[in-house]
Amino acid sequence: AQKETRENSILFNFRSLGKKRMNMEHKMIQYSYTILYVKDVDKSLTFYQNAFGFERKLTPPEKDYGELISGETKIAFAPLDLAESNLKGGFQRSSLKTIPFGIELGFATENPKAVLKR
Repeated sequence: AQKETRENSILFNFRSLGKKRMNMEHKMIQYSYTILYVKDVDKSLTFYQNAFGFERKLTPPEKDYGELISGETKIAFAPLDLAESNLKGGFQRSSLKTIPFGIELGFATENPKAVLKR
């Protein structure tokens, strides 16, 4: 009998679903998070909590970073000065006073009317 390993278990699950054998040299990648660099981390977290009903996963006492539980993928918020540190070539700041830059966050719900009432 073949030794039970995580890889064998994954291969068995794929075969049992009628899929071709997966080449284990190629790792599956899962989209993990989006970070929004914002002027006020706490205010942004609160907005998304109230508007969409997400729960806070992580907020350090300094409130200089935060994550929301939004299913499998995290939505994270970080201050603009961290963006300046991480993005040495500069970046386009988002602002409600200017046109949006080319990114969208898509949210799905079975009851849009209830969400809009929030």
